[in-house]
Order: sequence, then C-alpha cells, then structure tokens
Amino acid sequence: MKLSPEKAIFLFIDGKLLHSNSSIHEVYHLYRERDGFLYVKYSEENVFGN
Repeated sequence: MKLSPEKAIFLFIDGKLLHSNSSIHEVYHLYRERDGFLYVKYSEENVFGN
C-alpha cells in the first residue's frame, strides 16, 4: 500500500477504531472470527496538511 505523507491510515474492526498502541497479537485474540480470520477495514484520510 502506498500512502502519501499527508495521509494517515485508520484500522477498524466491528466498526471500532483500533488504538495505535494495540499489537496485532492482542487484536487477533480479541476480535478473530470463528473461522480464524481477523477482518479489518481500513480508511485513509488527509490529516497532516494539504
């Protein structure tokens, strides 16, 4: 994924924004589905100017 310097990426699981200090290991064990997959939605937004 290519992200320009003025953009940030936001990760969501079950419609909730993930904290940037959460580890993938922790998030996986909290939110994985019965099939063993972790479903994550993402969004990018201009947050650093321009």
